[in-house]
Amino acid sequence: MGSCKRSKINRFSRLFQSAVASGTRFAKRSHHAAVVSEYGKIEFREMKDNSPREDEILIDVESVGVNPADMRMINGTYHLKPRLPFVPGFELAGNVKAVGKGVKKWKEGDRVVVLRSNGTGGFSEDCIVDTNVDVIVPLPFSIDYETAAAVSIAYGTSYLALEKMAKDREGANVLVLSSRGMIAFAAIDLAHNLFKAHVIAASDDEQKVDKLRETGVSKTINYKKEKLIDTIHKSTMNHGVDVAIDTVGGSLFTQALDCVRPGGSLFSLGFTSGEIPTINLLDLHRTQVSVSGIWLGAHPKKDMEKVMEMLLDLFDQQFLQARIEAKYSLKDINKCIQDINDNKLFGKMSDDESILGDALCDLTIELDDGIVDNECTPHSPPSSSHLIPSIGAPRRPSDVVIFVDESIVVHSLSSEAKAMVVNQMQLPGYSSMKNSDALGAAMGFGQDELMSQSRQGGIIYSLMTRIAKRPLNDLLKALVTISRVDTLSSLRPYLLQMRNVPPSKPVQNQYFDSIDFTSSASYIPQSTEDLKRVIEERRKFFLLVHYEKDKKERSTFKHFLKNVKAKGEEMEVEIVDVKNTLNGEEHVMRRLQQLYSAAHFVIVCVSESYRELVNRKLRVDQMEDMIANIHDWIMGEHMSTGQQNRRFRIVVMGDCDQSVLPLGWAASFLWYRFPSNWVDFVNRTFLV
Repeated sequence: MGSCKRSKINRFSRLFQSAVASGTRFAKRSHHAAVVSEYGKIEFREMKDNSPREDEILIDVESVGVNPADMRMINGTYHLKPRLPFVPGFELAGNVKAVGKGVKKWKEGDRVVVLRSNGTGGFSEDCIVDTNVDVIVPLPFSIDYETAAAVSIAYGTSYLALEKMAKDREGANVLVLSSRGMIAFAAIDLAHNLFKAHVIAASDDEQKVDKLRETGVSKTINYKKEKLIDTIHKSTMNHGVDVAIDTVGGSLFTQALDCVRPGGSLFSLGFTSGEIPTINLLDLHRTQVSVSGIWLGAHPKKDMEKVMEMLLDLFDQQFLQARIEAKYSLKDINKCIQDINDNKLFGKMSDDESILGDALCDLTIELDDGIVDNECTPHSPPSSSHLIPSIGAPRRPSDVVIFVDESIVVHSLSSEAKAMVVNQMQLPGYSSMKNSDALGAAMGFGQDELMSQSRQGGIIYSLMTRIAKRPLNDLLKALVTISRVDTLSSLRPYLLQMRNVPPSKPVQNQYFDSIDFTSSASYIPQSTEDLKRVIEERRKFFLLVHYEKDKKERSTFKHFLKNVKAKGEEMEVEIVDVKNTLNGEEHVMRRLQQLYSAAHFVIVCVSESYRELVNRKLRVDQMEDMIANIHDWIMGEHMSTGQQNRRFRIVVMGDCDQSVLPLGWAASFLWYRFPSNWVDFVNRTFLV
């Protein structure tokens, strides 16, 4: 026996010596995490790896959001108090690393977004998740981890508040109060782009107000300098707002109560001031305002997963865009927290293993080693190549296209006409929040100022002066590109490149060249063959066409369209010979009502040049009304068919030098009135 034992020991000794000699070392499997060992103190530690048990999955965390709730939990002031020591972190995004026994829905390698029910585990390179308790949803490849880590709490909370509003009315006035944090930006994003609301945003200093202005809100207020209640009542003609969303707490909550109309709603979504407000029931009797608080932990897991899947789908389609203000490495978690406490951050942060710093701030914590980028790069499936940054999925095809006849020779336009084209075409670029801050930055001012100048009738030369003087064709390409491009990473380089290229040198741009023109929503066909290819790839639709002058051209166009099949279905073409645009509108409206349910989108052609419009005394406001009526009718159709949350697109196409003024103003008016949908004004040249 003794000989046998010595033999085994000697054998092990030889193996150990051999391993050491060859450079092999024995080590425990471990990962790093930010650990709260005592309230108010957090440490970056090495932790022993754990394996998932039954019904659990192990997540390789790529990014985690930093929220006010995390901050309060770290300080011991949150209503959930985990046993010390603990790893904080409510929301995270990453990949499934391993699955426990009994897990069938998830497999290794799946990209997921997780909302932890107990608010712990996220600030770590690895996180064990309970599939029976935690909210877990799949993450599309089109959405990067940093964005995903910013969605759960900020967008989930804001959606649940605004959803209650949407059941009552659409186009409501919404007041968003913030001092810092992602929830305010999420509420604005959702209110604009999903619930079609008019948003007033308020914060406590000019720098923050500037950031809110970039989101495309109707009005901004610095409530430290202005009296909030007086300003709101003045802006709403003493009616008050329909909905107020308070993320600050304290005395501001009480002020918000007096900003809401009788029968309106006030939602408390957080207390970034650190002061939890109280309310007097007599004030509720006096104001007749409904007051609610939103806490995601009170909602069933299945309901929250449905909300999360819906929100991620909206991000996937680029209806929404999270604002990430700062990113920190997980090992720099204490710096992240200090910056939040010092009020240096306003949006959301992320931790890499990425910390997204605050829904209190928009921040991300990057969890991978290496350089932390300032901008997110969308993650692609492992098999795909992404040498050129993605510009995002194209928007959906138009539902309504309004043509104004009269072609032009683009090179013959004067510099003033070019300026009008810039003025009228870039405005709709703001109709989606997604690129408003980038375009505003490129032009040197924010949306409020832009809208103010354009509504006063001034011609905006800013974009032209910041970009080199280009031929109109290049300018149109740039502006059309802006209308397609949604991500900041692809918009900024294009503007900068155009600005820096001498006029004599043609613009070469990888982003522009990489666009799939056959599927882009605002594509302008350059020939009948182009038009035919686009039509064949889309569903059946109808055209209402008015050509009064050139019967030969009308006949040619009608013959062409009659012979085009849209996915095997005959296209119906209707020629509308009307003597007057306003009378024509009545016919268009009747036909729209008859055709809309069967059509994917309708094209309305109105043949009137600017000079003819003036001769007929058709004012700009009448053109605005014509397009607005079509918009309102579609909105009514959506409401009656249960599609009130469906987005659609109106494109106004026309003669740049003659009809640019009436239709350009009409488009900008509609953009201002209906910020949730797209209204574009583009040149029409392909029918001649």
